[in-house]
Amino acid sequence: MGQILSYIVVPVFFVAYIVLLLVSLSQISREVTLASTARVLWIALVVVVPIIGAVVWLSYGRPRQPRVAG
Repeated sequence: MGQILSYIVVPVFFVAYIVLLLVSLSQISREVTLASTARVLWIALVVVVPIIGAVVWLSYGRPRQPRVAG
């Protein structure tokens, strides 16, 4: 049971980890409002401390889109 679980859980978490990094790095590189120094620092943070850096970028780093009143 333990081996079967590890064959399923480990690859799923690994894929989620890779997707999180790629989404974060993609968004940082495409963000037009970031200065080049800020962009380099964000990329360095995501590369050096991958999970924490990506979560911080996705939570606080991205500029907020103004909400349109409907």
